[in-house]
Amino acid sequence: MCPYCGARFLYGQVKRMGGRGTGRCPHCGKVFRITSGRGRAALFCAAAAALVCLNLLLMQAPAVGMTFLLGVTAAGVAGAWLLLPYTARYRKK
Repeated sequence: MCPYCGARFLYGQVKRMGGRGTGRCPHCGKVFRITSGRGRAALFCAAAAALVCLNLLLMQAPAVGMTFLLGVTAAGVAGAWLLLPYTARYRKK
């Protein structure tokens, strides 16, 4: 959400702006700072904790192999990666 005019951004717009430290609102044209340090760290910690718990739970089943656990972990990491744009915060410059 733009800190100046309140316009909301689409997922693709946020993803394109995410790698840079600044962004420009397509609605009002003002430049703002993009930060995501604490949100990104919290997302990765939550995803890691959830994946460890899920893998420990799945290891209790006798028919679950290491390949399946690796696939579950890869899917969890991919899911966390897709959520990265939602951790961005926009601040006035």
